[in-house]
Amino acid sequence: MTEAYSASLDDIRKMIETYGKQVSNLKDQRGNGPQILHLRSDIERGLAFYKGKGAFVDSEETRLGNFDAVLQRQARRFVHLARKTYMESERSSFSPPASEWWWWLDRTVAETLKKNFRKNLLTTVGVGVVLFLVYFFIFRLPPNEKKYLDFTMEMERLVNDSLTEKDLSRAQALLQQATEKAKSASAFFPNRPEPYVAEAGILEKMGTNLEAEKILTIARTLYLQETDFLLDRSEWYFRLDMKERSKEMVRAILRTDPNNLPALNILGTVYEMENNVTEALQTYNRVLDLAEQQNQQTLIPVTKMKIAMLQFKMPIIGP
Repeated sequence: MTEAYSASLDDIRKMIETYGKQVSNLKDQRGNGPQILHLRSDIERGLAFYKGKGAFVDSEETRLGNFDAVLQRQARRFVHLARKTYMESERSSFSPPASEWWWWLDRTVAETLKKNFRKNLLTTVGVGVVLFLVYFFIFRLPPNEKKYLDFTMEMERLVNDSLTEKDLSRAQALLQQATEKAKSASAFFPNRPEPYVAEAGILEKMGTNLEAEKILTIARTLYLQETDFLLDRSEWYFRLDMKERSKEMVRAILRTDPNNLPALNILGTVYEMENNVTEALQTYNRVLDLAEQQNQQTLIPVTKMKIAMLQFKMPIIGP
């Protein structure tokens, strides 16, 4: 830290708030992964500077720690956002210290995946399942399964990158191929409903409603519960930027199950994306109450952070 450090402590506080908003809404930060990493480093150096000057920064460090916890819980999503290759190239260019853990999230995620794999493998019950896992990971997937995964992964990439008519058409074609492979896959991988729901959503987005309805009819027969069918539809409508349709599915669930936590969480997210702050806050407060009642430890801090971020958007009412 140099003596010429120019940012004020108020500037650092604003940087922390910006960082908090970004990590609390990673899905809106596509393309901003590098900036988030550098911002976090700037905050670290700023706090270290003022702490070295004798300033009391405990409250700032506490607030920053809360936002860090949100980023760590979403590490896998963030690594996808920031791109592993970018993180590696940046590390090699300026060699961040090991204490700046955010620059090493890709390695943390990789190590976690390895540990989870080992744990799951050790706790798998039954010789047949173990033998299958060995085949799955060592001798590669069966041909139809591999093609199914290739098609669906490419479709996900297209939808995440853009919603142009060309990409939607390509995504729909990939889903058709994926469902054909799923039908002929091994008994370990029965026909899945999600590709049908995704394809129906894409067709509806492109205005081909009649064809979408036909595919939804097929998809519905593959779900054991109507709620699961509606939840998957609401998620795909949201991903395709069809917010009103997403809300329709969620409300259909809530009419029969008003305390359905996944449905409420999707509804809050839709309201948030619409900048409907009042409705989003009310919905997230319900999510928080239910999460605490059900001891959903992962959801509780994330929801609290969303509520805090939305409260910043509320108008200030004078005396």
